[in-house]
Amino acid sequence: MGTLKTWLRRGAIGVAAAAIAGGGGAAATRAFFQHQTAERLRIDAKDGIQDSAFVKLPSGEQWVVIRGENIANPVLLVVHGGGMPTSLFAEDYKSWEKDFTVVHWDRRDHGKSLARAGGKIDPNQGVDSFVADGLALTEHLKTRLHKPRIALLGWSWGSRVALTMAHQRPDLFSVYVGTGQAVDNSARDRHVYDHMLAVAQTGKHPELLAKLTAFGPPPYDPPSRWKEIDALEPI
Repeated sequence: MGTLKTWLRRGAIGVAAAAIAGGGGAAATRAFFQHQTAERLRIDAKDGIQDSAFVKLPSGEQWVVIRGENIANPVLLVVHGGGMPTSLFAEDYKSWEKDFTVVHWDRRDHGKSLARAGGKIDPNQGVDSFVADGLALTEHLKTRLHKPRIALLGWSWGSRVALTMAHQRPDLFSVYVGTGQAVDNSARDRHVYDHMLAVAQTGKHPELLAKLTAFGPPPYDPPSRWKEIDALEPI
């Protein structure tokens, strides 16, 4: 019966969304699904916290989402990888909110933080600037949530930032966990370059071969030049 009710509810939502799309257009449809998501993510626990705001950090205002069912729980700061900030996937972390106050941080080059900056960042700012922002945010969280230390989770490229944060200021953190841990970025960059060069040398991508030869192998100065190489990768 529970499964039947779930499918009936989902069916009703789908019909309602279709009706909204036909009558009110894309904006109304988006508002409808935003409302549905907000309902699923709502925290009703008496001692819970559900907060989101821009926080002033060294490289600008950045979007921070704080969620948990008990404010007394340990605080876990998630440092996301490249591509998508974890604030967009807060629902995937919902089960964690029983044991942690989970903090999602849109780094300055992602999500609402990037939008706040008008879609523009200084391409020459490297890992150190992200680390400085992360440490400032950690200090903010300690004060805001009254915690002596913060647990730290870094994944993919964000693990490079998070691990450097923990290395520089171990006094701020109770534990560090890395997933998809970035270990040797220089070796990775050289591997990607060599792979692209091998593809270019097949004769199918002469323009790519010319550009890769002109750039030469990494490392690059400034580091942001790697993005120009990455953009050349054939589909």
